[in-house]
Amino acid sequence: FKNDDLYCVAPITSIEGKLASYDFWAVGVNCCNGTSLGFTCGEAQNAFAHSGMRLLDDSNLKYFRLAIDQLQLRHGIQSIHPLFFEWTVDPITAVNNKQDVGFKNFLFEALSFFSLQLFLVILVYVGAFRLGAK
Repeated sequence: FKNDDLYCVAPITSIEGKLASYDFWAVGVNCCNGTSLGFTCGEAQNAFAHSGMRLLDDSNLKYFRLAIDQLQLRHGIQSIHPLFFEWTVDPITAVNNKQDVGFKNFLFEALSFFSLQLFLVILVYVGAFRLGAK
């Protein structure tokens, strides 16, 4: 599906032949050429990549659904409940990296909030001290 960017989808299957419903999809943006053999998103070209990580960014979800709709019409397949994955070699490391980034963001925000509260308490204390000195 093309809308400024090219939204790429490819069914993830473990068997050859036609399935009743294709519900697992590898997805990416601007990493295919529109042909059945042109999917190069994520680690799709890596021979050691046999895993996918569930897509967590919902910003392109509607475009991936439109791409699946196009494939359903073009190839006569069905996808009842599509789930989207990013093809990767090691999803555990990717999840750990996201967890590390989230924890660092949490610490930064917590320390920023603490610093702001400390500054405001000192400001109120100094203001109250000056009013009491007069």
